[in-house]
Amino acid sequence: MKNIKKTTAFIFSVMLMNSAFFMPDADNTANAAESELTDDTVNFYHQWKEKYLVQDNYVTDETQYYVYYSDEKYSGGNYSVPVTVSEAHGYGMLIMASMADYDENAKDYFDGMYRYFKAHPSDIGSSLMSWQQCDNGTALIDGAEEGSMTGGFCDSATDGDMDIAYSLLMADSVWGSNGEIDYYSEAVSVINDIMRYDVNHEYWTLTLGDWVSECDKSDNYYSATRCSDFIMQYLPVFAEVTGDDNWFKVYDVTYGIINSMIEEYGTGILPDFVIRNSDGKFIPASADFLESENDGNYYYNSCRTPWRISMDYLINGNEDAF
Repeated sequence: MKNIKKTTAFIFSVMLMNSAFFMPDADNTANAAESELTDDTVNFYHQWKEKYLVQDNYVTDETQYYVYYSDEKYSGGNYSVPVTVSEAHGYGMLIMASMADYDENAKDYFDGMYRYFKAHPSDIGSSLMSWQQCDNGTALIDGAEEGSMTGGFCDSATDGDMDIAYSLLMADSVWGSNGEIDYYSEAVSVINDIMRYDVNHEYWTLTLGDWVSECDKSDNYYSATRCSDFIMQYLPVFAEVTGDDNWFKVYDVTYGIINSMIEEYGTGILPDFVIRNSDGKFIPASADFLESENDGNYYYNSCRTPWRISMDYLINGNEDAF
């Protein structure tokens, strides 16, 4: 049931981003889509915003917004309720930067989402976002386990981190960084923490989140990667803005994984999770590796993969993504 709720919010977000996405360019200008959005897309955006963009009313000293992904609300009973995750938040920040020409309030919403992101950092990578927030009736808390009413240790998810970083670069392209928020510097800080905590520096793969940086090499999660995190178009941009050529290693290794699995299985789809076996080969994860019996199948997570990879072809022209 939880996955269904998250999928619904995700589908709304992807439909909007596919219609409104652009690439920050070197001249600090927004390289917009060739054609303007249709009225249907703009109307759809407003429907999405009305349903999923929510202000955190527990916070009174500043305005914060988050992307609500659940049909549940806290209703007492001494049991906290999950209300958002960093992946949803990253989608929302991307959407707001994309819709700047169509919503005069987009910057205010984006800045409110930025403040929410900053208010919920991971306990590992301080520039990264805590994966999930839960409503306990008095606050949105991080690290709540099994409905706990108090927070606990919290960590990040790689795709949420990457989307947030890229959205900040988009914000810099749209609004500039001379105002209250230095979007560009904030983006660089996030990207550097992604490289430090979300990248395996032995294999140059994207990991599942900053928590893997604390795993032992013998741990099954140490060399694992999630195919829905293969947001290929971002990686060369991350290299350019940070001057860190290690992003090109991640880029090349990730395409190596993609191409080897396509050749092995004769299909253009990828499983939810991939692990590195004792022979150094990347293979589908076993059932119940992390989330469900479908962890080694094309399933809930990897429904995002065709969109993630194909954007590198549409924007950068890389035929490996075709």
